[in-house]
Amino acid sequence: MQRWLIVLLGCCLALPLYALPQFSLLTGNRCINCHVQPQGGGLRNELGWYSYRDVGLIDPEMIGLAKIFDLINETNSPFNGLLTIGFDFRLQSSRRHNSPDAKRRTFPMQTALYAALNPTEWLTLESEFNLGPQRYAGQQSWSASLLIQPTIKYPQIRIGFFRPAIGMRHDDHTLLIFQIPTTIPQILVPPDYAEWGVQVSYESIKWLTIAVGAFNSNSLAAHQLQDEAGVPISLVDSNGISLLGKIILWQHFRSYGITSYIGSSVYTQNDFALHNVFAGFGIEDLLSFWIEYAHSQKLGLRSTNALSAELLWEVTEWFALYCRAETGGTTITTSETIAKSYAQQAVVGAHIFLFPYIALRPEYRLLDTDQYRSTRYAIQLHVFY
Repeated sequence: MQRWLIVLLGCCLALPLYALPQFSLLTGNRCINCHVQPQGGGLRNELGWYSYRDVGLIDPEMIGLAKIFDLINETNSPFNGLLTIGFDFRLQSSRRHNSPDAKRRTFPMQTALYAALNPTEWLTLESEFNLGPQRYAGQQSWSASLLIQPTIKYPQIRIGFFRPAIGMRHDDHTLLIFQIPTTIPQILVPPDYAEWGVQVSYESIKWLTIAVGAFNSNSLAAHQLQDEAGVPISLVDSNGISLLGKIILWQHFRSYGITSYIGSSVYTQNDFALHNVFAGFGIEDLLSFWIEYAHSQKLGLRSTNALSAELLWEVTEWFALYCRAETGGTTITTSETIAKSYAQQAVVGAHIFLFPYIALRPEYRLLDTDQYRSTRYAIQLHVFY
């Protein structure tokens, strides 16, 4: 097992995925520079929208669609910036790993609509609604928050129902750092995870991000564990308060075109804690590499460890190759025994921007657990604005 992981990591030197940390490392921008939400993801601000407005293999004018694209290419912030809009739609074709007879399915992974009102420079009301079904414990169909920041020199206060700033914000929920690595990996931090809470973020210094927050725990409490007697126990107390702390150091060597970040976050309540440590390195408009470690623990019941690493190569503006290697394990503890299981996976694939706002993500995945090994290919259609 270690041998094929080393081989695939070596392949990464010639191959790599497009997720939010990669954008940051390729451009030298922090997440907040391109997204309305300070930790990235969701609605893109005008800079984030503009960055990929004209990126695509095929020019719409070549196939007679120039007028249609001109209608939506003006701005994503109409009415003089009073309103900002966007969406993400993902359609995927894949099959499950845990059965060799599993049938291939084509299904919508995400249908998210975004909007934000910007009545003043210091006040924003943002929201997100996902039209798709809720598949995971803790997943939510909507989120909304109020962002208050008197000036860029002051911290930003965020109040509402939203995702706490756990780790780095990736756009692939199959990462082992988001999962409970077992024979059949389960989601720990689901897509569209949200809690009621308040978060204060400070990013006025260009090389520093600090965030602290306090959150209700109803969504995370939807995760059920079992004690020795088989009695269901929630991961956290639904009536308790979960606390968040996060710090990121950013360094951009502009004269050499080199970007980097390093940071950590902790999300905790009573006897539960989730720790993330992450770092990244990039060369502008060429490649990026990130690595993240996640450790979760529910005292007396279960602990998990996971490590994900990925390298991206931007071959051209509209085409990127990627690969990722991951390993993780879960330990279940009782008074008499300790049970362990593991999961390891490797992914190679590409991001192909066919037209502006339309991308394909083909990938080939190898998953190995303590009970089976499986391979599969998948392809995802991503339409965004």
